[in-house]
Amino acid sequence: MMIRDRTVWLVVVLAAALCMPWLDRPFHTRGEPREALVAQAMLATGNWISPPSYDGAVPSKPPFSHWLMALASLPQAAVSEATSRLPSACAFVFFSVAFFCFVKRRISESAALGASLILLSSSEWFRSASTCRVDMILATSMAGALYALYAWWERGYRGVPLSVLILIAIAVLTKGPFGIVLPLSIFSLFCWYRDWE
Repeated sequence: MMIRDRTVWLVVVLAAALCMPWLDRPFHTRGEPREALVAQAMLATGNWISPPSYDGAVPSKPPFSHWLMALASLPQAAVSEATSRLPSACAFVFFSVAFFCFVKRRISESAALGASLILLSSSEWFRSASTCRVDMILATSMAGALYALYAWWERGYRGVPLSVLILIAIAVLTKGPFGIVLPLSIFSLFCWYRDWE
């Protein structure tokens, strides 16, 4: 039990050490400040559903990621580089641990640690974790939904997969219908393939 706990904490520390130190660096792309401005408009206007931007345009993405950015910014009452990137970094850390636990239950602890280290060292995964974009929230919610669907399949489809419903709802509130179409399509193909075997 103690070794398992230490390994989980190792994944937490590695994931946090990889993304947290870079949160307060200045914005360096056009996309990051555009997303942060939506969260800033939420705080400034109190409109958390469809806040107007400075040019009067309505945001093009659903609001879930912006809600998280605005909530992270509430204590200082202003959106900064660090608070706008914090939701992505937290999703990165949380999912890295969930991924480790998922693999460990099905293969072995050493394989799970190796797979987690590969995931943590992925450049695209790191980039998404340390930017103010919707990508990390979308990726972790869809991947988490796929893991939960797989666990539901392992149980013989018994019970209501509440975690699947929550994670797919988060994906839809982050990116729109894509968040439900992709994971359910992948799971349907998986089930079809398993039945075909």
